[in-house]
Amino acid sequence: MFRAYKFRLEPNVNQTRELEIALESHRRLYNACLEQRKSAYEAEQKSVKYTDQSA
Repeated sequence: MFRAYKFRLEPNVNQTRELEIALESHRRLYNACLEQRKSAYEAEQKSVKYTDQSA
């Protein structure tokens, strides 16, 4: 038998601001990486892998 637990975040004002900043920075990074992959494929028909980008 499996049990599932749900934990709700109840951040204060400062924590909410920090979470929003982290979310925005991660969104920008993801979009930049996606743009790099798309442009590399369109220009050279070359796939850019995650390991290449994370290095």
